[in-house]
Amino acid sequence: FTAERKERQVMVLGPEATLETVKAKYTAMVKQHHPDANGGDRSTEDRLIEIIKAYNYLKTVVRGAT
Repeated sequence: FTAERKERQVMVLGPEATLETVKAKYTAMVKQHHPDANGGDRSTEDRLIEIIKAYNYLKTVVRGAT
């Protein structure tokens, strides 16, 4: 497993994902897992942290649409 592949799995992204796809998926996932979106429920907070870490990594290695 490469780090990139692991982070793509966290964000449920395929190898063909562009930077635009990564950003769109990140936005959707943050909205879904953020405690504010879940009535203050913090049970998804660990998942949110994973998503943020994955996004921060992927945005440095994934290229934009070609």
